[in-house]
Amino acid sequence: MNVELLHNPILFSQLPKNTIALDGAVRGTHLDFSTNRWSFDHHAEGQYSISTRSSAMQVLLALRAGLDIKKIENVFVSSIDADSVTATALVMSPALAQDEDIVRYITMYLDTVDCLGPCGALRNLNMSFFYSLKAGFKEPLTTRLLLEKVEKFLSLIKRSELFNFTNEEKNKCILVSIDNNGNVIGMNPGYFSFNDIYARRNIGILYSPEKVTIGIKSNFVTNKNMLEDGLFEEFNQAEIEKGAPINEEGDLIDKWGGKDLVGGSPFGASTLLSVEEVTEIFCNWLKK
Repeated sequence: MNVELLHNPILFSQLPKNTIALDGAVRGTHLDFSTNRWSFDHHAEGQYSISTRSSAMQVLLALRAGLDIKKIENVFVSSIDADSVTATALVMSPALAQDEDIVRYITMYLDTVDCLGPCGALRNLNMSFFYSLKAGFKEPLTTRLLLEKVEKFLSLIKRSELFNFTNEEKNKCILVSIDNNGNVIGMNPGYFSFNDIYARRNIGILYSPEKVTIGIKSNFVTNKNMLEDGLFEEFNQAEIEKGAPINEEGDLIDKWGGKDLVGGSPFGASTLLSVEEVTEIFCNWLKK
């Protein structure tokens, strides 16, 4: 079985037969029984976080409902985090779908956290290993790293350490605090984690040139949707104006992406925008 990490999503029509796409390698959930092609994802436009299941939960349900992966030749994955790693592990080791610890982990914790992002942020210390499955803040995203994380996950299961405590990793970046009306409260350099955005604030940005993460506690806070209301298009245009690589049609090659509650850097590239520029674009968008 060939496993490959994709830095940019592809269309479902581009999937070869006997292929599974996970966690945004193809946007949205698509099932093609005739060609044995499957996409398990919750990032499609029009799919609100609160209405979807994590990719791992989708794979778990498909396997328990009888999905036969014996003829699967390719697995395409778009990210390296607990959801994508767990989903990949399930495809590679489908017997895990019958493991009660796996079922409890996915149904009680991962499904909520990955779909709702900040609203479902983990507070259970016994689930803190979740963070160790995510690629490091500035770590290059490669297929090799994905498979290393899958092996780490499988080893936790083998040693019955799935629910063991591990410290949450904090990374050097700039934390921008923003109120609900799009006004900057503070811009502080230091060591922060994804959850620092939401522990004390509704809206925030974690910034370094190699990786930008934007988080809104919920759409109910702002009545804005990062995906549907055009924020990523604004970042893409700003990158183009800074000289980022474009294709023959004039579109940014490594586009910004995300969903309604969490967004981030251009795929596979560092942003050319400063923290001030990212913050200005985001705050102006919030105020529209």
